[in-house]
Amino acid sequence: MSSLTTLPERKTLPDVHRSINHTFDMNGRGWHLIVGLYENGRPGRISLKSAYGEADQRELDLMEQFSEAASILLQQGIPLSELTASFKSKEASMTGEPIPPDVLDYVFRYLEKRFPD
Repeated sequence: MSSLTTLPERKTLPDVHRSINHTFDMNGRGWHLIVGLYENGRPGRISLKSAYGEADQRELDLMEQFSEAASILLQQGIPLSELTASFKSKEASMTGEPIPPDVLDYVFRYLEKRFPD
């Protein structure tokens, strides 16, 4: 029987914190990326939203869930480089995806460039 590994304490952002807001267009759609920052300038929260009210409810829900999951991983101490390795360079040929893989690829390439390890 294996023992449970204790995770480090989750370090959430303070109520008042700096952020970077980045707006971009991908495949004719507008997107807002908001990155909440710790005092040391490292990302601790990611929010990806559709710009211009272009998203349907399913897409909005999925973006919110993805953003929350990525944020929890960052707050648990998972390095951004590990998230980047998991989400960038994915095939954009999948169909029927509420968030196109090329949007996630762009977001994580942007984060990798903006916050190098």
